[in-house]
Amino acid sequence: MQKKATRNKDFRTILHIGSDAGMSTAMQKFKPVSELLQIPDKVLGTLSARLRDRADILAAVQHVLPERLAAQVLSAGLDRGRLTIGVSSAAWAARLRYCSNDLRKAVGTRTRTTILSVRLKVLLTR
Repeated sequence: MQKKATRNKDFRTILHIGSDAGMSTAMQKFKPVSELLQIPDKVLGTLSARLRDRADILAAVQHVLPERLAAQVLSAGLDRGRLTIGVSSAAWAARLRYCSNDLRKAVGTRTRTTILSVRLKVLLTR
């Protein structure tokens, strides 16, 4: 019977590999996902921080728009000075295109970042 253990002390797994016994796994010292999301150096922590940033940008975009138009904004993100906004239909994207320059300035002021351009995307919803 061969035993192997991982080197990661946060996740210890012992595998028992035998010809008759098959393969069984015993896990020790597990962590809940909510705790893993709080670790800033880990991949899940990085993803969690990016999701929080995107939620903040979406809130800023929806705050500066009129209520009827803000309800049609489904997502928003900022990457290298480009504000990308996802809307529910092409008609709403056309309406947003008319006010994209004012939107760029207002969201940039609210988030304290420099926004160089605005990109509108129509998102398919089911």
